[in-house]
Amino acid sequence: VSNGVPFTPLATVIYTLTGTNACGTYSTTQTVSVSALPVIAISTSSAVCAGNVATLSAGGANTYTWMPGNIVGPNCIISPLATTIYTVTGTSGPCGGIANITVIAKPNPTVTTSASNSIICAGAQVTLTAFGASSYTWQSGPTVSSSLVVSPTVPTAYQVSGTNSLGCTSNSTQVVIVNPSPIINVIASETLICAGGSSTLTASGGSNYTWNFGPTTAAVVVSPTANTVYTVLSSGAGGCNTTQTISVDVFTQTLTVSNSTAICMGSSVTLNAFGGTTYLWSNGGTGSSIFVYPSVSTLYTVSAVTVINNMSCNSTGSVNLTINPNP
Repeated sequence: VSNGVPFTPLATVIYTLTGTNACGTYSTTQTVSVSALPVIAISTSSAVCAGNVATLSAGGANTYTWMPGNIVGPNCIISPLATTIYTVTGTSGPCGGIANITVIAKPNPTVTTSASNSIICAGAQVTLTAFGASSYTWQSGPTVSSSLVVSPTVPTAYQVSGTNSLGCTSNSTQVVIVNPSPIINVIASETLICAGGSSTLTASGGSNYTWNFGPTTAAVVVSPTANTVYTVLSSGAGGCNTTQTISVDVFTQTLTVSNSTAICMGSSVTLNAFGGTTYLWSNGGTGSSIFVYPSVSTLYTVSAVTVINNMSCNSTGSVNLTINPNP
């Protein structure tokens, strides 16, 4: 070491200076201490799930460089996929220091899903099941279970989150394809008929048809005796079926006429009919009541027409008049 010349000690050293003049020799010592810059490093978490974020922070210096990554600054955001040792080098002027910190990457679960049937008809049930974790949460529910029963009407992607015993979570998606069911239309030529009348039912929109009372044609003729609901089933793409219903109501006209009776010759009687809109008697009368003078026993018939919802229903009745001779 030369007098008055700067030097760079690499370690703590005791330097001895010896001076000599005419009076003799004198020695003295000087200790120069060399120590590393006290750089420290901390992490927001010493263990994270693989791929999750943690923040490393350093102190004790003015400038910092993190490795791996060659990231400059006091803070470093990391997402380790495996357990990693991070090294930060800090400097303040000519002095520097190094600190290491280990961040453990906990393994994520490998979550998989399966469906009891990945292709269904609209509205059918399918069971989704998740594997590979300890607990599960389905985003569509949320349902906390490894299994989920769904009935989608359109193609749908179902996502599940699975968490393992270390608290790490992974996601999986199961797609369920939904084949559309045919849209069936059913019309009736008459939705209200008279008793004994008929109506033609016509289905459209599917590829084949089956009616609940047997026929397999698109159009059928029905003659119900009471209000009846008819159902037709039709199949479409992928064997998906749709049912549609239509109701045909029956109007039953109730015609009431006078009871058959016997009268004396030369007498008269009034015959009555009820329950219709218009009437026509066998003797030409047109009212609900007629006044008759039969000379012989006669069977009177009446035809009644009832008008309802612009529909005319016919019915008939009869009255037998017996003529008893006078003494």
